[in-house]
Amino acid sequence: MKKTNFPLDERYFLIGVGGASMASIALFLLKSGCKVCGSDIKASLVTDALCKEGCKIYIGHNAEHLQVGSTVIYSSAIGEDNVELKRAKLISSKIFTRAEFLSVLSANFDNFVGVAGCHGKTTTTAMLANIVNATKLGFLSHIGGEDLNLGSLHYTGRDVFISEICEFKRNIDLFSPSVGVVVSSGYDHADCYNTPDELNNVFYDYLNRSKISVVNGDDLILSKFKNADITFGFSKKFTVCAMDVSYKESGASFNVFVEGKNAGRFYLRSSGRYNVYNSLAAISAAHALNIDFKHIKKGLSSYRGVKRRFETVGQINGATVVCDYAHHPAEISACLAGIQSKFKRLHVVFQPHTYSRTKALFYAFIDVLKCVDDLVIYKTYAAREEYDAEGDAYRLFCEMGGDCVYAQSPVQLKNHLLGKTKRGDLILVLGAGDIYEIVKSIVNEAYQ
Repeated sequence: MKKTNFPLDERYFLIGVGGASMASIALFLLKSGCKVCGSDIKASLVTDALCKEGCKIYIGHNAEHLQVGSTVIYSSAIGEDNVELKRAKLISSKIFTRAEFLSVLSANFDNFVGVAGCHGKTTTTAMLANIVNATKLGFLSHIGGEDLNLGSLHYTGRDVFISEICEFKRNIDLFSPSVGVVVSSGYDHADCYNTPDELNNVFYDYLNRSKISVVNGDDLILSKFKNADITFGFSKKFTVCAMDVSYKESGASFNVFVEGKNAGRFYLRSSGRYNVYNSLAAISAAHALNIDFKHIKKGLSSYRGVKRRFETVGQINGATVVCDYAHHPAEISACLAGIQSKFKRLHVVFQPHTYSRTKALFYAFIDVLKCVDDLVIYKTYAAREEYDAEGDAYRLFCEMGGDCVYAQSPVQLKNHLLGKTKRGDLILVLGAGDIYEIVKSIVNEAYQ
């Protein structure tokens, strides 16, 4: 990674450093020669990896962790009552939210591509990063997950900054990109938005601020945005469209038409209709950057996936274990639809992420999960929230009518999987919380 040639401070302290986006920022600062410390509520694979890169990490929050003179960056999950944030306001002259720092950083690049949407933005951002990597452009990619080729962050120069843009706490309002992409709409973050329309209007405002706006034309909500510069989907009425799509276990292939002209057949190692949509969003953004289609095709075919996006992590009892970040009913539905029929039986482990999301989308979760034969609902990953019985995983289990199992601990989950699975089955693990590390630990035990 090349060092930056724009001003950065000498020392940084990141509160909530274990989050995917925060960890990427920490890595960028470390590789840029800065001294970086941080804190998080618990250790994880992410914090362990940062420690190996030279980041000093404190587990737990304590005001004494901060040093005078450090620039402070804090996660959106950090509340105003956090003791470290309170201390920072007393001793630090520079304090940024995660989104504020990314916004400042983006101003140092010739082009800024921001990828937003309720679903698919991590995959789309990673696909676009692989496309730009196939060119001679220097770029910084900030991905809310770990791309199997480029990692969560990759930096080679200042031609293009590619980043996910999150709508949580209206962070999206801070960004006015050169190319603004919205992959999908939907209702999420009920703790921030009272109605779906409130969130939709935030997406519309973001697109209006973008110099070039790119939207999913097949999305019923996004299609109402009439000022889009580039649209994508499965119809030739859109600027960029996919035709003659073929899905196989090894991936998908399709013809791409741009403004009615055939740009050739494109190949993707990931299968599923939703991944074709993600690739069309990446292709559209690359087209907005005037990237030649030979580079787009090469970069897209080199994309191997992102960790926790339908990632095979091992076996239990000879059953294949696949982990996916899906934590919203629409994402779960898309994930289930993409499963190949080669498996004898499907077992699903679902961990709800936050009480507010579960409460707001409660019956949508029931509708999408009721078709699963062997379903395990794992205790809620609360993240930043206080307990709310109405949005608890146990209530979801009770409302399912006894057609599933509730697991409160890793031991209970392990015992169920060992007792129910057989060779040739598929164990699909869904959720954005700590279920990934829990299941990987079970897999590792199974190999011993």
